[in-house]
Amino acid sequence: MMPLILIGGEFRSLIRNSLERFIGIKTKRKIQNKYLKIGYKLSIRVISSLIAVYIYNYIKNNNSESLLKEYVSYIMIALFFMIISMNK
Repeated sequence: MMPLILIGGEFRSLIRNSLERFIGIKTKRKIQNKYLKIGYKLSIRVISSLIAVYIYNYIKNNNSESLLKEYVSYIMIALFFMIISMNK
């Protein structure tokens, strides 16, 4: 049986989205100007993407990519079922 493992692009997206949320929470600002707000959100996304690419390449170059992706995949599956079971 083949293990359930995230593909590379999804793994990078998971890292990027997690960083984006973390940075957004830590730097929560009330910006009134809609153009500044768009720029602020875009800049957080770009910084998160750059950091995610660096982290992903670091993991990939240390030959721990497949093992880490497998662990993350199983943790997210368990988290999904835990959340589903809590809403009943």
